Amino acid sequence: MHSRRYFLKALSLGTATVALASCGGGKNKGGSSISGENTVPPTGGSAANSAKELIIPNLVDTRNTTTDLWIGRQQFDFGLGTMTPTFAYNTADTNLGLLGPTLLMEKGATSTINYINNMDEVTTAHQHGLHVDGPNDGGPQSSIRPGESRVNVLEIDQQAGFHWYHPHPHGRTAPQVISGLAGLIIIQDPAEIARLPNLPREYGVNDIPLVIQDKTFNSNGTIAYDANKMYGKRGYLGDNILVNGKTSATVTTPSGWVRLRVLNGSNARFYERDDSLSLTNNKQFYVIASDGGLLEKPVTTTSLPLGPGERYEIMVQLSADESIDLFAGPRSIMTIAAKNNTFDNSASMLPAILAPAANLSTANVARRRSFELKENMTINNKQMNMMVIDEAVTLGDVEQWRVFGKGAKHTFHVHGCSFKVISRAGGAPEPWETGWKDTVIVSGKREVEFLVQFNKRADRAAPYMYHCHMLEHEDMGMMGQFTVI
Repeated sequence: MHSRRYFLKALSLGTATVALASCGGGKNKGGSSISGENTVPPTGGSAANSAKELIIPNLVDTRNTTTDLWIGRQQFDFGLGTMTPTFAYNTADTNLGLLGPTLLMEKGATSTINYINNMDEVTTAHQHGLHVDGPNDGGPQSSIRPGESRVNVLEIDQQAGFHWYHPHPHGRTAPQVISGLAGLIIIQDPAEIARLPNLPREYGVNDIPLVIQDKTFNSNGTIAYDANKMYGKRGYLGDNILVNGKTSATVTTPSGWVRLRVLNGSNARFYERDDSLSLTNNKQFYVIASDGGLLEKPVTTTSLPLGPGERYEIMVQLSADESIDLFAGPRSIMTIAAKNNTFDNSASMLPAILAPAANLSTANVARRRSFELKENMTINNKQMNMMVIDEAVTLGDVEQWRVFGKGAKHTFHVHGCSFKVISRAGGAPEPWETGWKDTVIVSGKREVEFLVQFNKRADRAAPYMYHCHMLEHEDMGMMGQFTVI
């Protein structure tokens, strides 16, 4: 079976239809694991980008078509003087050697993704942030064995947003992600484009995707990671901070307004407090979106915390020939250099109102639940057991969840939904946390409360997960399963 595919590069995310390359079509039932007819992986190796040029993953249009993604061993040039063995997601026509292509989806359209496992170990494919039912969510129950494939049918009915896909096999998520398995998802919404036509949407030009990760390398160029070590309370912390696979990369943009879509794709590293994200000379920027889409209003700041699995979208205004660095604490991790090919610099590029406020209310709460994250890698004194359903949620009910820890910090992620944070340590959440979220930082005993509503089903055969998104914690059992019925 072959798939119809579209490839976009440096094109507007507001474009209604683009057809740059295609071939025959075919579809399989969603959420099914099938023996792989498509076990011939794409050929090639590392991208041939210059040493300092930021890599922009290819944008693949998946709207109302089937897209094949091969999962397999590759190699990548991290600038170490040798090629590093990696895992990667690739289409037949894209092969970066690390990460995967950015998948373009659209509200009201269906994206069918055929994940083909050419590795020698079991994996899964989770679309982090998407509101899809349990069989298509890609949690640890939805395994893809070596030589087989799995089709996830993604019916997109959520607002525009910035998400990602990554493996989720129980006990093996961390080593597969650190080896390169991650990719981005952008959902666009025609109604949002019509309402806010001036937001930057030229992918790779003034709309830049950034995957921040950290890695340590051995002297022979391999990634230093011991899958048997588990790395304790702090998780894996690499010596090098990379953006889209490169250290100290530079991206050239037009002057004017630039949009940065930032994912913390690190296994366990927090970019917060003294290591928060900032710009040269504490240049002001504007947070316009969180995990689940646009905020109600832009939030002005000079510093932004980012926990593992979290995403934020920011906008910054650059003068002609201005060059600024993006910092993680005191460390510069990349450079943004604006040239004098000016885009619109007017105030209309940053609207005062972006989207309706997150609309869940405590007046409608049907049930309250508490989740205690303990240092022995349990949630509510229980470790992950694939045979046990820990919670049962009623479809459509609004619930209030309270999450807290003891000493260590975590990020808490919930599948199949976006939620509204209503309090942090008994006070108001940070202003950039007031929109839709699916992953939130939990610092020690300072509890976080949020409202959540599940509108997709997840049964015992393919339940949703809640878990710490520090991947070593997740692999050690800090995870639970729940149904939505």
